[in-house]
Amino acid sequence: MGYREWKRWVGGLPWSMRWFVFIVLLRPVIDSFYSAKEISPLASPLFIVGGLMPVLCLLGILFNPSHKSDFDRPMFFLFLLAILNSVMLFTKELPIFFIFQSLLKFTNIFILFYFAKRLVRSLRDLEGIFQTYLYSMIYVLIILLFELLIHPIRLTQRVEGTLRIQGTFGDIASYGLYLNMMLIILFYRMARYQTRKWKNLTIAAIMLIGVAQFRINHITTLVTSMIIIIYNLRARILRNPGLVVLIVAVIIFIVYERSDSLQQLVGRDVSALQNQDVNIEQFGHGRVGRIESMYDEWINLDFFSKTFGIALFSQDFNAGFLWGTHDDFIRMIMLTGIAGLIIYLWFLLLFIRRSIKSPPILSTLGISFFLFLFCYSLSLTPLLYYPVCNILAPVW
Repeated sequence: MGYREWKRWVGGLPWSMRWFVFIVLLRPVIDSFYSAKEISPLASPLFIVGGLMPVLCLLGILFNPSHKSDFDRPMFFLFLLAILNSVMLFTKELPIFFIFQSLLKFTNIFILFYFAKRLVRSLRDLEGIFQTYLYSMIYVLIILLFELLIHPIRLTQRVEGTLRIQGTFGDIASYGLYLNMMLIILFYRMARYQTRKWKNLTIAAIMLIGVAQFRINHITTLVTSMIIIIYNLRARILRNPGLVVLIVAVIIFIVYERSDSLQQLVGRDVSALQNQDVNIEQFGHGRVGRIESMYDEWINLDFFSKTFGIALFSQDFNAGFLWGTHDDFIRMIMLTGIAGLIIYLWFLLLFIRRSIKSPPILSTLGISFFLFLFCYSLSLTPLLYYPVCNILAPVW
């Protein structure tokens, strides 16, 4: 899809749907105003857009026809558990802003799913969303290249002392999430159109991501990028042993050249596993300790709270647990209970099955997004990130 066709596609959408295109297009710019919430939530574009999106989605849902999907049933039950637990927060002694923020974020992916069912009626609509996302990445790439070539805009320091660039975004994972979704879309375009343009763009993206990894210094992003690249190039790798040798040589070179950075990134985790100077609770940058703390509190809850979500029946709980501990599966247990986690896994299995049964190019696209979601879900809560939901919902 070129620019002219993209314009025709956007122009052909009703306004009850067209607004979403501009949200996807401007999302990286909106994310850059993260610090505005420190002045006032009402001055934050993120909060304003987050509050408007459910209303706009509802208009799209009401005025546009839908279609049946294999995902309707698990999504309905998950949405029901999520919204019930979110609404019950109003009965707790919690800050009102925290409650509204939780309600918006916990239900966003489900509302977007029902909206996207009406927006994406054909592969052309999905292509239009992908093209919009690629246009939005121009801003991200300009910021990234500025930080790599000229000067860092914002540096954050990890516990072990490693510095990493963060750009204008409020989260250190933002670069990785944006870049890896772009990489999946470029691989899809390269496979579908098989033109030199998309091949060159994909190669350039791989090279840029490879260079950026050691300034981003985010292990989950590094692992996810490698998995996406290897999976999408698996056929070429199997047909060309020389490519295997090249990939191994590049990995050895990177490890050798950046051994100090890698040691800083994983040194504490290795020490924790070997029980050397660092407590095992510090493994995963303290995630193990937080998971143990959450488990100790969760195991003492009543049966219904553990089964259907801690906010639904329990009066005494740590509300921060609803946001998880850098793990979307744990967050799902806390928010929707064991029942919700089982339903979520059921949904993921349905998504994998549909992807496998799809034509090869769409199958690779679906599995790539599953790998992306799974990898990040072990270390972050990607379903609480609006840019991720904006792409995953149309793909589903």
